[in-house]
Amino acid sequence: GAPSVEQPIDFRGYALGSTIDEFRTRPTPSGWRGGDTQAVCTDSEAQGWLTPSSDSVAAGVVNCGFVEQIGSSTVRAGMPLTPLDHSATVRFSFYEGRLFRIETYMDASVAEAIDEALTAKFGEPTATNEGQFQTRAGAVFPQMVNVWRRGRQSVTMTTPDLTTERMNVIYLDEA
Repeated sequence: GAPSVEQPIDFRGYALGSTIDEFRTRPTPSGWRGGDTQAVCTDSEAQGWLTPSSDSVAAGVVNCGFVEQIGSSTVRAGMPLTPLDHSATVRFSFYEGRLFRIETYMDASVAEAIDEALTAKFGEPTATNEGQFQTRAGAVFPQMVNVWRRGRQSVTMTTPDLTTERMNVIYLDEA
């Protein structure tokens, strides 16, 4: 069955409710190509792709993620989705020093495997919605949204999202 309510939801060991200091001192994952990665946060380093909305900045939200060096460039690092041969782009959001949101974006081709892994970890989804995804060009595709809820925390998988080739999984602590 599903784990107890007391156990916080996590993505690859990064638990909702953990502190930004824990995030910063934790060993960083290997980069997609096996290189070293470095944690960066919007309260200390400018990273355009991490910048919170102006409302979030005003509220004190700090976003963090990983970068790696490729040649002379510092680029956004993906987190490996072992055992899948894919990676996810991840943004961690902290409010008052606590992790409250984890956004992951990945290739939609892994949707079935991700859905199976989430179901194995959290049990059957507590809500499922079949909707539609519309591209900028106007084409409409079926969209699946599965939600796993545990107390005030949830995991929401949306596929496709952003584009027909991408999907996301958002981990949220509503405390």
